[in-house]
Amino acid sequence: MPIDQQNLGLAMMLKEDRRVDRAQDSAIDARSLRSFDRLLKVCSIDPHLSFLRYYIENLIPSPRSSEISFWSLTALGAGTRERPGALYRLNMFWQEVLSVFGDGEDAEIRLQCAKSPLEAAPGGLSRVAGRIGAKFDEFHYKPGGSDQISLFAPWSEDPLRILRDEEVAKSIRLFNLRLMNKGPSNFSRAHCSALVTAAYEAPDSETREALFWSRFWKSRDRR
Repeated sequence: MPIDQQNLGLAMMLKEDRRVDRAQDSAIDARSLRSFDRLLKVCSIDPHLSFLRYYIENLIPSPRSSEISFWSLTALGAGTRERPGALYRLNMFWQEVLSVFGDGEDAEIRLQCAKSPLEAAPGGLSRVAGRIGAKFDEFHYKPGGSDQISLFAPWSEDPLRILRDEEVAKSIRLFNLRLMNKGPSNFSRAHCSALVTAAYEAPDSETREALFWSRFWKSRDRR
């Protein structure tokens, strides 16, 4: 991706056309069906799909054309339905950038972000953490470099509150772009294209929200 397009992407002024064909690999697609089925046995996947769709479409540069080659999503399905462990993990270059553990009210989200934009935000890390109900940890992976911080947050009723936060989104987009510029994903063989397909088929969060308010105002008009 040319530098000028990268800068536009960081500013959310450039989004990939949803009609762009996704990258495909027949061998990976066949394996992904098995890992997706395993995931379905340990969690209720529907609540996770809009979350995944938002992350993929809004926080990854050119997600459809860079799928498999520069980012991969692994369906882990660890544990059991009664005691689920790590559910899925999104990887870039040599490290993970998104992981979700557990299911339902006990689920936890872990995100890797660029640290500098969050420190430069009004109020710094503490204000961002308080605003979205999260905590930051200095844990980081070597491939991502020193400008990196981990964000931990409970799933709660609205996990999209984290991804929609302007400062958090900015730091994630920057971190992801840096990793993709370093090289391709080294976890592509474990990519679960079936999970990505399910995420793309989930209701668009912005459309669903607009529909809610449309119905809300129509119901008020009938009174």
